[in-house]
Amino acid sequence: MPPPLGITLGISGVSSSGKTSLAHRLALIFPHTLLLHQDDFYRPESESLFSLSLPPTLVANARRLPWRAGARDYDCAASIDLPRLQAALTALRARAPSEDVAPEGAAAGAELVSEQLVRRLAGEVAVWVRERPGVLGARGGLVLLEGFLLYAESVRSVREMLDVRLFLRAGLDEVRERRARRSGYPTIEGFWQDPEGYVDDVVWPNYVEGHAFLFVGGDVAGEGEERVLNGLRIRMAEMEGGVDETLVWAVEEVKRALEHIWEGEGV
Repeated sequence: MPPPLGITLGISGVSSSGKTSLAHRLALIFPHTLLLHQDDFYRPESESLFSLSLPPTLVANARRLPWRAGARDYDCAASIDLPRLQAALTALRARAPSEDVAPEGAAAGAELVSEQLVRRLAGEVAVWVRERPGVLGARGGLVLLEGFLLYAESVRSVREMLDVRLFLRAGLDEVRERRARRSGYPTIEGFWQDPEGYVDDVVWPNYVEGHAFLFVGGDVAGEGEERVLNGLRIRMAEMEGGVDETLVWAVEEVKRALEHIWEGEGV
């Protein structure tokens, strides 16, 4: 039997590994998926926003973004408002409304993958779902959370709320190149553009510190540590997988995990 609450799916990995694009595609393929972005739960940068942008019940717990290597650190656990993120996940799993949810099946970012492939996979999943009543949980759809820090020990409380866990990889050179191609990132207070050396001084060190335990010998460029990954029920993608290949892999992994839950075997 499926669990009484909505089934949650996490997609995590280093910055610029393709998490957001994959999440949008999966939201188009799996029906009635609600999509959350961890980036929407950053803490504010300045004290002035505590009373202007946060509900009164959260002001007491508000903290500013931390610093690292002389720059604002957007890539560590302390930069995320974890209580607000957990509250949104809890609300959505119980089918309660939340202001922190994106529109169902949001298509932004999906243009990077073959529309024909998305349509084919969506059709296959629709048939698969019809043949397995209740496989998407009591609310009839997934709650999908994507973000750069979902499985580290520093965010264990969030990790434990995720029923299905996918992890994407990218190398340091690839992250540098992809971040350099971006014009910047919208923030609560305006717009953020990486200062020189930000990937090497902030993004990558944070990634290594938070995820080394998932890899053999702590080498994030090497093989995943199967014992740890299996123990935490994390499915790790291949480093060399292309966009289409990664999407097909993700769909099959999600289906497999959902079927195990549906059959009462866990994930």
